[in-house]
Amino acid sequence: MKLLSLHVTAFGGISNRDLTFSEGLTEIIDRNGAGKSTLAAFIKMMLYGLEGGARATPEENEHRLYEPWQGGRFGGTLILSHEGRTYRIERFYERVGKAKTPQGSLTVIDLETGLATDRFGEEPGRAILGVDGPSFLRTAYLSSRAITAAKTPDISAKLGGSEGEEADMAQYEKALKLLKNKRNEIRTTKKQQNGQKLLDISERQLRDVEAAIEAGVAARTEAETEKAAAEIAEKKLAELNECLSALRQQKEALEKAEALAAADKTRRKDLEAECARLTETLGRIVEHFPNGVPSERQIEQLEDRVREYRRLLAKVNAHREEPKKTPLPTAAEMAALRNAVSDRKRAEEAAANTPPPPIPQKRTKRPLILRIFAAAAAAVGVALLFLAVVPAVLALVAAVGLAVAAYLLARGERTAQTEAERRAAEEAAAKLTALRNDAEAARDLLAKFGLTADADMQDLDDLQERAFAARHAEKEASDAQENAAALQTEIIAALSLYRDLPKADDLSVPVSALKELCARHRAAEDALSEKRRALSHLPASKTDEAAQPSPHASWKVEIEAAEATRQDLTAEVAVHRQKEEDRRKAADGLCALLDRREALLSEIAEHEARLSILDHTARFLEEARAAYEERYLGGIRRHIGTYTRRLLQETAGEAQIDLDLRLSFLQDGEAHGAYYLSTGLRAITDVCLRLALTDALYPEAPPPLILDDPFVALDEENLATALSLLHELSTDRQILYLTCHPSRSTTS
Repeated sequence: MKLLSLHVTAFGGISNRDLTFSEGLTEIIDRNGAGKSTLAAFIKMMLYGLEGGARATPEENEHRLYEPWQGGRFGGTLILSHEGRTYRIERFYERVGKAKTPQGSLTVIDLETGLATDRFGEEPGRAILGVDGPSFLRTAYLSSRAITAAKTPDISAKLGGSEGEEADMAQYEKALKLLKNKRNEIRTTKKQQNGQKLLDISERQLRDVEAAIEAGVAARTEAETEKAAAEIAEKKLAELNECLSALRQQKEALEKAEALAAADKTRRKDLEAECARLTETLGRIVEHFPNGVPSERQIEQLEDRVREYRRLLAKVNAHREEPKKTPLPTAAEMAALRNAVSDRKRAEEAAANTPPPPIPQKRTKRPLILRIFAAAAAAVGVALLFLAVVPAVLALVAAVGLAVAAYLLARGERTAQTEAERRAAEEAAAKLTALRNDAEAARDLLAKFGLTADADMQDLDDLQERAFAARHAEKEASDAQENAAALQTEIIAALSLYRDLPKADDLSVPVSALKELCARHRAAEDALSEKRRALSHLPASKTDEAAQPSPHASWKVEIEAAEATRQDLTAEVAVHRQKEEDRRKAADGLCALLDRREALLSEIAEHEARLSILDHTARFLEEARAAYEERYLGGIRRHIGTYTRRLLQETAGEAQIDLDLRLSFLQDGEAHGAYYLSTGLRAITDVCLRLALTDALYPEAPPPLILDDPFVALDEENLATALSLLHELSTDRQILYLTCHPSRSTTS
């Protein structure tokens, strides 16, 4: 496999990016956060897809990790060559509705034909490289992230040659122990005279049974002789019964043969006519399907789309036909309504609190006192008028003055009181009119939106909720109308593939017609198959002349002679069986002993066979372990030794690897694991192990290497050695090398 180019539509923080791969080394140097690791992950995604579901942690869920923040469709294309052909892999992901995990789509196109192919399945990387995604991350995909275990089932299967061997070798010690325990259950290594193992007990029981058998051999011999004679007679009787039954059946068959032949001929003619009619009917129905008869699944999908279209259309029509009620307020009108309710309440409270008109004040007693004094002066003047005129006149004048003063004083009090009462009444009336006008304006505004004059804030909240629900329903109806139009176009396009369907505004009419045509086609096919099957079961139209009954009438004589012979043989069998029963009673128990001996011999043979199998199995396991370990680890040991000597220069010791693909180093006669090494040396051992695995898994055509800055922890000397090795490896394989610092560049 060779990578040719890629295009990232959107993936993580990368969008609209192209990359062309060279034949050897392709190097990308860019700053941190520029998308180098994302680019490497994009290649892995194109080959194997994304991992992690809705329950995965954020670090493990690649869907969330690489889905763009702005959302939408993400993915891209990868062009590669494999086995002399060029393919374009198109893989995209998109979140549908409220799904927690984006749904993926994969298309692989053969660029020579321009047609999509399903040759590689859902994981093109597995079909091309022969390993799954986790195995790819442990071989040809090198990054600075640590991999806890290099061994996977696919790697073990590819190295060992089969998927089962790896599991068997992992249980090797357990198998040997189990074999030893099973052998000890049958017989210990040292044979004992009175041993208590299974084989010892069976042999002892066999000797006892053989001693008991010798006593009944003579009696059984005679019984066997009578049994043989009875079996011979029974065999003759059975042959005679078969012959007699055959004679009777042959007679009946010959009598019915002619009638059956005539019935079969008529039946064949009717079936052939029915098959011709059904074939013609099928031909007329197939003319409606130029692109092939749709499956039941396709019809169900089309009906589902029509039902969805009708549901959306009904939703739109229901919204259109819904009676329009009172107008619904906007946000500004809603604020005005709330102010109107508040003003109305304040006006009502103010009207309730308006004081009544002032109560007329009581007049003072000064005018009355003056009137009393005037009356007294007049009385005095009248009394003195006959005695002294001057005092009488003065008294009368004083009385008149007092009366005038009382009148003027009373009139002034009346005038002042009337003016105050008038002003107070006018002010109260004006205030009450203003309050009533405010309340009337509030009631008019409430009535505009269908609210009563005594509406409160709860009524306003209900009105606001109805306004929100109405706008939401309007939005849903608009969306339903758009979806219905798109669905109608899709259904019409699907129906255009079939001929002579009825035209109607209701799309369910042509769909029902299409469904009926498919049902008629299936019914006709089933009926035709049934008729042909029935036709194939009929015999040939011509009757064999040799099978016709013979003209002579000798059947009765032959059957009577066979009946007489059968009676004689039945009596002979009864005599022999009676003699056999008498002899068996004399040898009672011998059969059970013989059966027991056979069972013991079989049991002993089974135990000995199991011993032999267990011994051979243990020996074969030892031989298979050595052969499997050489085949499984031979190639890896050679390659790992080459790479560790090149990159570590024997600083860590001689590299060793076990069946679990764990590295250790032999130094001064003692083996140490890779975890004893420094961070930089552990990074080198990880690179060596992955390169060795890649070479062992793909000895003829190594896959492209994707190196995501794996040399971060290396010093200058080890970095120079590693980069030199990259140059050598790029002569026979593709390498994509990503780094963030020019000091780790292969050209520096």
